[in-house]
Amino acid sequence: MPLESKDFEVCDKFIRGHVKRLLSGPKIMKLAKMQGLLEKFNETTEALEKIEKKLEQYLEGKRRIFPRFYFLSNDELLEILSKAGNLEMV
Repeated sequence: MPLESKDFEVCDKFIRGHVKRLLSGPKIMKLAKMQGLLEKFNETTEALEKIEKKLEQYLEGKRRIFPRFYFLSNDELLEILSKAGNLEMV
């Protein structure tokens, strides 16, 4: 899922940047007046929804291959899959 990972990094950077600006001081009115900000947040939300759907498809594929994974939550399954390359952690 390298493409989705890159897309997520772009979305994450955008959101974190704006949240950081909001928390840095009373500039909410200046930020609220930025042209196209709402559209950009909507685009980011749509991108995150697509990434989430791809992740669901990926996890479902793993569950089809390994039926015992059906009993795990998505978070638990992601944790197991993230440790798959490092067998010492399992």
